[in-house]
This record gives sequence, structure tokens and C-alpha cells, in this order.
Amino acid sequence: MKGLKIGSLKSLFCFIITLVLCAPLLVACGAGVNTSSASEDKSDNGSESKAETESESNSQTETETPKGILPEKSEYKLLFIGNSATYVHDIPATLASLCQKKGITITQYQIVPGGCTLEQHAANPQVFAEIEKGYDAVFIQENGNSIVSETERIKSLDACKKIGEAVNKTGAKFCYYVRPPYGIDLGGYKNFDQCKLFDDHFTPAAKAYNASCVYVNRAFAYAIKNLNYNLWGEDNAHTSTHGAYLAVCTFYATLFGESATTLGSAYGLPLAEAEELQKAADKIAFENVIPWS
Repeated sequence: MKGLKIGSLKSLFCFIITLVLCAPLLVACGAGVNTSSASEDKSDNGSESKAETESESNSQTETETPKGILPEKSEYKLLFIGNSATYVHDIPATLASLCQKKGITITQYQIVPGGCTLEQHAANPQVFAEIEKGYDAVFIQENGNSIVSETERIKSLDACKKIGEAVNKTGAKFCYYVRPPYGIDLGGYKNFDQCKLFDDHFTPAAKAYNASCVYVNRAFAYAIKNLNYNLWGEDNAHTSTHGAYLAVCTFYATLFGESATTLGSAYGLPLAEAEELQKAADKIAFENVIPWS
């Protein structure tokens, strides 16, 4: 019994000594596990942080100002095919002048006989010869009578198709300058109603013929409804300087995807009045405001 007790005591003593010697190793092993776990936590946090950053980046991309219909560069060559709705107050040249102040060079050429229809343009070989010279974008603008009857609408659409096919072959951007209304009644339609009819006529055609639209008609409808400016000149058919400037601003915002409020004034308009027209153009280009809906 005595021998057993002494042996037991020796075994117990050895066990205690083993525990004392191995304890640091056990602690170290435990620390190693914890370190690995912390590393995994950091990795997870990093993934979450990266995901959050990507989500924020995507969100910012979604809310950025829409890009314009023209590619970003510093020089452009533009062709305008239309009539006096383009050349009165020289909308293309005014656009070019304002763009020049912002470091954008526009070389513009116009085929714009007074009262000319797209049907007449489509029958003119010189129009197609000019298109073939190569432009960054070609804009077509129709005579107002295109909306007064089904016969006129069909003629207009046929001309749009013919000109559009020629433009698309060159690689130029094909665009509709959806014109402003007349101040006077047209075919029994008031100016605001004309805006909608031009829209109804050209928007489906643009989709069919791979064209983009510069919705000056919508900008006019918005101004008729919300602003207090005379948008027409003395003949009550062609634009006033206010109306022309509104058209220029709509062109700028739509083409370049930049707010028209970054432009200077033109035609001698007071800055406060110019700013109201700039904001109206932005409503159309960036907020897709459709005034009659």
C-alpha cells in the first residue's frame, strides 16, 4: 500500500510537471487559431467594404448626367438640312459660337432654302452629294405642313427614310431637329398642340430609321406652359431671339450631355432670361419632361 501511494504520488507529480511545461504551447496554439480567425474576419470585412464601394460606384454611375448623342471630342463637322426654321437667327452658327467659347470647335454647313420640305430635299442630288462628303452628324428639319394631313405625313416619312439611309451609310449620326411650332394656328392646331403633333410624327420615325431627336418642340411646349416669353418674331411664324436661344440650348444639352446652364447668353438676352431658357432646355434633355403628358 505504501509503495502504491508513493508511485501514485510520483505519477501525479509527473502529470503536474507535464501540464506546466506544455501550457505555453497550448496557449500558443490557441492564439494561432484566434489569429487565423481574425484574419478571416478582416478578409470578410474587406470583401464587404469592396462590395459597398462597388455598389456606391454603380449608384453614382446610374445618377450621372446622361451623355450626349455625339461622341466626346473637341471638333465636330455638322450638316443641317431644313429651311428657315433653322436659318432664322442662324441657330447652327450660334451653337458653334457658344461652343467655341467652351473649347469645342464646330464646322457647320447648311442646306436650308426657305419653306423647303424634306420631300424636296430628298429629290435634290446635291443634298446627297453633300452627305457623302462625311459629317459627324446630319440634322434634318421638316416643314410645318408635314402634320396637317395624312398625305403630307406619308411624304415626309418617305423622305426621312431616304435621307436617313444615305446618312447611315456614311457612319454619321442621323438626327431629327424636331422643330418648334408656329406662333399662329397651323391646320387648325394651336402652337402647344403642334408641339405634340410634331412629336407624334417624328419620334416613331426616329426609332424606325435609327435616328436621334433634338426635341426643340418639347422645349417650346414647356416654355409655352411655364414661362412668359414671346417665342416668335413679328411674323408669328419664325422664332424670336428668345425662341432661337431656347433651340440652341436644347441642341447643346442634347448633343453634348452637359447642362445648358454652362453656356453664356446670346442674341443680347439678359443673363437672367437666358438662364430660365437654359433650365427649360435641361428639363427636356435630362429629365425627359413631356409637357403634354
